[in-house]
Amino acid sequence: MLDSRIRGNDVRAVALVSRHELKQAMDHAKHARMANASITPAATSRLHREPVPLPLVAVDVGNSRSKLALFERLDERPLPMPSRTLVVPHDHAGQDGALDEIADWLAPLAVDAVTWPIGSVARDPSARLIQWLRKRGCERIVLLASCDLPLAVSLPRPDMVGIDRLLDAVAANRLRPADRPAIIVDLGTAITVALISAEGALMGGTILPGIGTSARAMHEFTDLLPLVDMQALSSPPPVLGAATVEALSAG
Repeated sequence: MLDSRIRGNDVRAVALVSRHELKQAMDHAKHARMANASITPAATSRLHREPVPLPLVAVDVGNSRSKLALFERLDERPLPMPSRTLVVPHDHAGQDGALDEIADWLAPLAVDAVTWPIGSVARDPSARLIQWLRKRGCERIVLLASCDLPLAVSLPRPDMVGIDRLLDAVAANRLRPADRPAIIVDLGTAITVALISAEGALMGGTILPGIGTSARAMHEFTDLLPLVDMQALSSPPPVLGAATVEALSAG
């Protein structure tokens, strides 16, 4: 649902060049939102009307990888579609070559000619990406926060909700029938489930280990169970495993 995550955002330049500065910016944004905690969620959702400068690359920084999508228009319904996409695994993202791949992927567009809205749940990969962008002269960088999104959040601390869950909710509101609630299931390093009310508000949900995370936990916290590569599964395994690996895959 990356392709809908930039609608209604306030495009601001974020000049971050280090992990320390990134953490400072996150803390500052958190404190500002905490000061408005007594205001209703609808009032704290800043539905900005400024047009988003195009083209833009929407970036979804997860715990295991970053997903990028280039958008050259935003007027498609129900969701705008990217003209191209890229996935950067985080186990390589600290290497210059992996991030330089972004410039090759973006060509002939220049990195500094694009707006970069970033939704992140992982601070270190975000800091590396932002530092890489700043070194290439990019000024139009937006580190998204809850108050940037056109979304009502019926929770005590909207600022503590993961941006990935908030962005999922924004996309779901574009897809669901206007008079029906929705349940969102997002499969990643963690599996998140969220309820959207018929009025479009995020009501809460659950967070549980992802499939790969569960497989690693079974291996690391036991003595004899092997590590099963769940990404290698091309089809659902049999429900009843006839051997240990098959049983772990089924679990």
